[in-house]
Amino acid sequence: MDRDTIKKELSLFEEEYIKYKNLRIYCGTFNVNGRQPDEGLSPWLILNADDIDIYAIGFQELVDLTTTNLLIKNDINEQLWQNSIETELLNSKNFKSKSNYHLLCKIRMFGLFLIIYVKEKLIEKRVITEIFKSQVATGIMDMVGNKGSLGISFKLYESRVCFVCSHFAADTDKLEKRNSDFNSARTKLNFQNENNNYTLSLDDHETVFWFGDLNYRLDKLTLTKTFKLITSQDYEELLKYDQLNLSKNNLKIFKNYNEGRINFKPTYKFITKTDEYEKQALITNLDQEDNFGKVKLPSWTDRVLWRSNKCTLIQYASINTLTISDHKPVYALFNLQVKKIDEKKYQKLYENVLKESDRRINELMPHIELEKFDFNFGQCYFYDVKTKEMIVRNKGISRSNVDIIFYENLQEIACKPNTNQWVSFMPQHKERLEPNTEYKVELRTSFNYKMLPKLIKLKKLDDFLIVRCLNGNDSFATITCEYKPTIIGFSLKGLSTLKDSFEDTDSKLLEDLENKIKNYEIKMDEEFKTNLTNTSNMHQFEKLDRLSISSESPMVLDSKIEIYKATFLALKDSLINDEYFNNDLSVEYQFLMDYLIRRCQVDRTSSNGSEISLSIEEQKNLALVNLSKKNFLDFENFNFDLELLAELLYDLLYSLPMSLIPHRYLDYCCLLATNKTSVKSVKLFEYIPKSHLDLFCLLVKFLRIYLKNLSANESNYSNMIAEAIFQIDKTSEIKTCLNLNAFNFLKLFIDNDKFF
Repeated sequence: MDRDTIKKELSLFEEEYIKYKNLRIYCGTFNVNGRQPDEGLSPWLILNADDIDIYAIGFQELVDLTTTNLLIKNDINEQLWQNSIETELLNSKNFKSKSNYHLLCKIRMFGLFLIIYVKEKLIEKRVITEIFKSQVATGIMDMVGNKGSLGISFKLYESRVCFVCSHFAADTDKLEKRNSDFNSARTKLNFQNENNNYTLSLDDHETVFWFGDLNYRLDKLTLTKTFKLITSQDYEELLKYDQLNLSKNNLKIFKNYNEGRINFKPTYKFITKTDEYEKQALITNLDQEDNFGKVKLPSWTDRVLWRSNKCTLIQYASINTLTISDHKPVYALFNLQVKKIDEKKYQKLYENVLKESDRRINELMPHIELEKFDFNFGQCYFYDVKTKEMIVRNKGISRSNVDIIFYENLQEIACKPNTNQWVSFMPQHKERLEPNTEYKVELRTSFNYKMLPKLIKLKKLDDFLIVRCLNGNDSFATITCEYKPTIIGFSLKGLSTLKDSFEDTDSKLLEDLENKIKNYEIKMDEEFKTNLTNTSNMHQFEKLDRLSISSESPMVLDSKIEIYKATFLALKDSLINDEYFNNDLSVEYQFLMDYLIRRCQVDRTSSNGSEISLSIEEQKNLALVNLSKKNFLDFENFNFDLELLAELLYDLLYSLPMSLIPHRYLDYCCLLATNKTSVKSVKLFEYIPKSHLDLFCLLVKFLRIYLKNLSANESNYSNMIAEAIFQIDKTSEIKTCLNLNAFNFLKLFIDNDKFF
C-alpha cells in the first residue's frame, strides 16, 4: 500500500487523531456609501477582546457608481479604508496584550471589498494554507461588479473555512433578484488551486461566514408602525416583516445557515452624520394615522450569517455612533473549533495501518449504492435552473470516501467546472460516509451562451456521472433533459428568413441555415483581414493597433480611418453574394424593440406592481417562449418588469452568433470614437446586414428614452449594451480602452437626435 493510499484510509479514522482548537473570529460589514473615512473605526473593530484571531471585514459601495469607476479601477478609497483598519488593528494601545495582526488576503470587485487580517502567530506557525479567492458579479446584466459576491477560502489547521462578502440588489420590490443573487453566489463561487487540478465550492467548506449588505427589506408594513416598533425596541415583531427571514423560512435562501438574534435597530437608511433615519422626521406622533403610502422603510440590510457545526456566536451588534454613511456597520463575533492533528496519535495509527494494510483492505472494502440511477429534468428552456436530489448510500461495514466525476472528465485529476456542461452537482468535494448513512447530492441544470450552438442542434441532452468510492465499487447515473430552443442564440439573418414561427420550424432546417450563415461570416472575416493588411501595406502602416490610438495625432488617426474606408470598398463585391444581407429585421425583434420603446414612453415604472409568483428565470423563459412563438398578445398582457426585459435584450445581443456590429469592425469603431467623428461621416452601416442595422437603430432609439433621468446604477446600462453590441467579453482582448471606446462609439449616436 503506497503512502497516499494510507493517508486516504487514515482520513476515515480522523476522530482517533484529531483534536479541536478554539479560535475567535470577527466578521464585520459596512456599506460606506462611496465615502472616505473621516472618523475612527475603533467602536466597530476594537471590542476589548484581545483574543480575536481572525478579522474578516467587508465593505460595500467603496466607490461611487459611475461609468468611469466601472471602467477604470479607483484604488484611492480602498487604500484609505485599509489604512483606517490598520490604524486600529496595529495600534498596541487598543489591546491589553501585544497583538500583532498580519494582512492575509484581500479581494476587490468595483465597490465590493473583502480583507482579512490574522494574528501573526498563525502565520508563524504556518497553520493557514491553500488560500484561494473567487468572485461573482450579479450587478448590471449580471456582469458588472457593482453588485455581487467575493469569497476568500483557506485551510485553517485541518479545517476548510470560507468568508463571503456580498452586495445584493437594492429596492424593496427586487426580492426575487436578491434571491437570485444569493443562488448565483452559492453555485458560482468556486475556488481553484494554482494548478487548476481541483476546485472547491462553498459546500466543500466545513465553515462558511456570509456577510454584507444583503439588501433585504422590511415589507408590507406602514411607516408609522415601523417607527413605533423601533421606538419600543420590539424587534421580534418587526422581524416578522423581514424579507430575509421570510425567504429563509421558505427555504429559498440560506438553507442550513444560521443568524444570531437581532437586538439592534435597523441599520438603513440614516441621514449621514446623524443617528436619525431618513423618514423619521415625517413621524410627529407614533399614534398618528399613516397616509404616507408606499415608502422606503428602515431595514436590516446589513447581516452576518454562518454555516458550521463547530461555530458558536458570541456577539451580534450594530454600531450607531459611526455616522459617515447612510448605513450602520455590523459585526459578529464567533468561537470556532478547528481540527488539529495530534501528531503522536497520527503517527501511531499510521504505523498500525501500514502493518495491517492487507488485512484492513480486505475487511474494510467499501460498498456504495445509488437510490436512483436515472434523472430526467424534462423540458428545459435557456434560463431554467432545475434541481434534483441524488442519494448515495454506504451499504458496507466501513466508512467510505465518495467522489463524483463526469464521464468526460475521467482523465482529469478532479472534476473541474466545464462551461459546456449543462448540469452540475453540489457539493463537489469528496464525502466521507459512515456505514448505513447517506449522502445527498444536488443536481442542477444551468445553460450558458457557449452552449447555444450545440443546444440548437440537439434536442435531447444527456450526461453520465460516475459515483466512485475509494478502494470500492463504482456506481453510475444518467442525466437527461429535453432542451427547447428559442430565439436566443439564433442569428438575426437566420430569423429574417423564417416564414413560420421559430417554434414551428424544423430543427434540421434551423441547423443547416445557421451553419451556412456561420461559414459565410468566417469567409468574410478572413477576406476583411486580408484586405486590411494589403491596404495598410500600400499606405506603409504597420499593424493597426486599437490600444495605441488614443495617443496618436489627429492626422494619423484620419489616415487610419481612410485605410478602413478603402478596405470596406473592397468588400462590396462579396456582400452582393450574401443572399440574406438585405433582409429586414425579424418580427420577433421588431416587436420586442417597439414594445420596449412604447413602455418607456408611456411610463418608467418597472411593472404593473401586481404580485408575480414566477422567479426571474421563469419570467425570462416566458418572455422568450412568447417571442419565439410570436405570441405577442400574451407577451403584452403579462406586463413584464421593464428592467427584466432590458436584461433580456442584453442577453439576446450577447448570444448572437455574429455580434450586432460584426467584431471585425471593432477597430474602426474605436478609431471613430477616439477621433470624435461626426455621425454623418461614419461610413460603416452600408457594410452591415440590414437586419443588424434595423436593430441598432431601434436600440439607439430605445436607449435615448430609457436612459433619461435614471439612477447612476441604471445609467451604466448603456455601457453594458455597448460591450454587448461588439461582444467584447467573448474575445481574449478585454481591455479597459475597448470598453470605453465601445461606449463612446454608441454615445455618438445616442447623443445625436438627428441620427435615425
